[in-house]
Amino acid sequence: MESISKFAHSSARQIFRSKVLKVCVISPKVVCVELQVPQSFSFHPGQWVDVIVSRNNELAKQQLSETFCFDKGFQKEFIKDLKDDPLDRDEFYNVTGFSMTSSPFVKEKITLGIKLTDHYITNFMHNHVKEGHVLNVAGPGGTFILPYQEFTNKTKRQLFLIGAGIGITPLLSIFHFIKDLNKLQNIEKISTTLLYSCRSEVECYFREEIINTTIDSDGTHKVHFFQSNTPDNYFVPSDNDQIQTHSGRIHIDNLKSCVDHTSIKDGIFMLCGPQPFIYDLEDQLSTLGVPRDRMHYEKWW
Repeated sequence: MESISKFAHSSARQIFRSKVLKVCVISPKVVCVELQVPQSFSFHPGQWVDVIVSRNNELAKQQLSETFCFDKGFQKEFIKDLKDDPLDRDEFYNVTGFSMTSSPFVKEKITLGIKLTDHYITNFMHNHVKEGHVLNVAGPGGTFILPYQEFTNKTKRQLFLIGAGIGITPLLSIFHFIKDLNKLQNIEKISTTLLYSCRSEVECYFREEIINTTIDSDGTHKVHFFQSNTPDNYFVPSDNDQIQTHSGRIHIDNLKSCVDHTSIKDGIFMLCGPQPFIYDLEDQLSTLGVPRDRMHYEKWW
């Protein structure tokens, strides 16, 4: 059997104009945007790309046109700013990173999950960006990626992905990637369990996509949905024991039921969500006996 370390190649950062192939409404506050990317573009599951939008609202709308061309002076400054300066400090552009939800096995296009917030770019993406428009994109970026090296020794690892709210986006990319990886011949299969905490079914973003991926995983994937704004003891029976829905938040008691004893020591745990969620899960997993070096996380403020 081959090791998955063969996929741990470096992903060079690029700057490019990216055509919008599709915009899908996932929920009242979340859209899914599919972008065309260069053939040379690659990324690790869990990474993100920056979307760069002019701070001049009229210029930002003009740049959505496929026929838009920078004049030479502006283009020179545009490229210089993106290559030499920290993007989030740029005086000419708003810049926001969005995680890929798609698998790196899908070539020449990526899918981003974008939640509507008070931030200028999320509003711009929700209210102005349509199919056929073109965006300024830079990437990939981010270090929250599958720890390939931890799957290279003789110990059989299980992967646990634990997320809350829109924190599902990088985990979904990993979930897809492992499903695709497991279908390859001569690759050691990786059992993967996703625990997803959300307020309600409406805010359980990408639920159908997660379920379909689980069903298509040939038994290697499981998912547990946790809905905090549902009655106590709420449970949705499923014909497929790989898919379960529970009431309440993720806590130590249901972690015990989702994580078997062997996985406490040898499992890999990837967490993504708001800071309080991450800190709480770190403590609970530590209480169960999960070593800190088996936990990998991405959090935001």
